[in-house]
Amino acid sequence: MFWFDYKPLANALIRASRRGVQVQVLVDARSFREMVDEHGSAHSRYSVPMYLVENNIAVFAYEAHGHILHHKFLLVDSGEPGSTTLISTCNWHYADLLGNRDTLLVIQDRDLARRLNGWFTAETSRLSRLTKAQARKETLRTELRTEAKKVRRRFLRSLRGLRTKSEGAESAPSMVSPRHSSTCVPFPRAVERLECPLESHFSDESSSLADVITMHLMEASHEVLIMHSIIRWEGLADVLAPLVSRGVRVRVIGNSFSGDCLGVLQQAGVDSLRFRSWSPYSKMHHKVIIIDRRVVLWGTVNLFPRSLHKDRELLLVFGSSDFAAPFIAEFESLWGQHVVCESER
Repeated sequence: MFWFDYKPLANALIRASRRGVQVQVLVDARSFREMVDEHGSAHSRYSVPMYLVENNIAVFAYEAHGHILHHKFLLVDSGEPGSTTLISTCNWHYADLLGNRDTLLVIQDRDLARRLNGWFTAETSRLSRLTKAQARKETLRTELRTEAKKVRRRFLRSLRGLRTKSEGAESAPSMVSPRHSSTCVPFPRAVERLECPLESHFSDESSSLADVITMHLMEASHEVLIMHSIIRWEGLADVLAPLVSRGVRVRVIGNSFSGDCLGVLQQAGVDSLRFRSWSPYSKMHHKVIIIDRRVVLWGTVNLFPRSLHKDRELLLVFGSSDFAAPFIAEFESLWGQHVVCESER
């Protein structure tokens, strides 16, 4: 798990452990941040991983230079005939679970569960189970890093304010308004499917998910829909431009983290939209590509270089029009209610 600070789920794991269920948790070291309770109150220096350690749950912290652990899955009875895999695009914290537009898949695929379990076992075998003292140390270290980032942001904000005053600006630039005033219907949080994915791909430093995505995109015959929270892959325009030139309709939705890439795609003939949310606690966090309304590329991977080439990511490929249907409906809902970029106007 990349980011785990959802206490209700931690309590469920603790209850399962007390019933005799073997519970192991592998989190990215970035999970050692402040914990937020059900009422939104922050408990400084008391993270959920530390909370689990203090309740005798086996917790392992993943930390590496240059990349992150970005997986988001939960295995239940892995390897057994009735094993269930929960895989999500959302991090397990309050904003993603309760406010963001995200997806959780519930899959019953024994082979996929075995692959994920094999990866999990290989990673945890090289790590030591955290002690309470180590958990407190990790929590404090992450808190200090977070505070340092806050100080840096406040400093940069103050510099921008001084610059704005010196230039005589009267107000901040206005944001683009939605086409309609109606509120988007929240995307279903859980999509339960019993069919198995056609392909499952894991990324590490020796493999790249960019090649897998490119291969499937080049097979498109009439339509490509891309709905990704972060699009900063400079090579994406080079992949999509030939599709547009041969008559494939390509539409892309990104959000504010996508930088200038959406404008570059627009210049390449790709219809692009920047999703704008009026709440800081709600954002479009999907990571899905739909090809010809049937093939779905879904997973944790973002479309930017580190995620495609270095981070620990998962990409699943499905080949079902029924599976694609709710994602297409969500895409059209967002597309109909937000302004198209048109090279950022």
